[in-house]
Amino acid sequence: MKILLFYSSHRQLKEYEYSSIFFNRSNFLKENCDVMCYCDNDLITEDELKSYISYDTNVKIIKGKQIFPSGISTGISGNGIHIGLNNCFNEFLDYDYVINMVPDCYITTDIHIKKLLEDELYTDNNFIVDHHPDHDASTKYQFCCDFFVFKPKKIYNFFKEVDMNSLILPENFIFNKIKEYNIKYKIIKRIGSLQWIVDNYGLIHNHDLQIIKNILNE
Repeated sequence: MKILLFYSSHRQLKEYEYSSIFFNRSNFLKENCDVMCYCDNDLITEDELKSYISYDTNVKIIKGKQIFPSGISTGISGNGIHIGLNNCFNEFLDYDYVINMVPDCYITTDIHIKKLLEDELYTDNNFIVDHHPDHDASTKYQFCCDFFVFKPKKIYNFFKEVDMNSLILPENFIFNKIKEYNIKYKIIKRIGSLQWIVDNYGLIHNHDLQIIKNILNE
């Protein structure tokens, strides 16, 4: 498999450092993955990013144009995550999988991710998404964007259809587009993710850096 880990960020730095440490502990990730780090914060330089990023693989850093005012997390507030995916989409076409993540979502262990990707490589499912079925009714039409996987050679680049005149939660956008283009997908259920702990896929999305540091030191 040829895999790209694509990180969208706005203000995360230390998170990249910790993410690199987890990555470097995984032979599977090191042997199969390149990394691309897309940052749209005008106040963070490429050199500053490089000082935190140390993945033991090919790494490309891309500084995107800041669309929203400083301090707004574009991935949460609106269209930033999909702008990055669109801007880089042509580079994705060299890969079997793109794993989209945010830097404060960490792959603590590769066992379950490895099996998931191996099992899905030759299926008709071109997206792997987390529906969070234990969320309330207000999130019924959302797919989570802290972690999702797609096969770039098999899909239309719908990320370019983001409407900059109308903010939409990225979780709603990706749900709507997958449905609109009738893209086949697999839903996983990340048990524990809503509790900010390591879930059943070995992922943890947590903004408390001390908790992540403690996991690294276990």
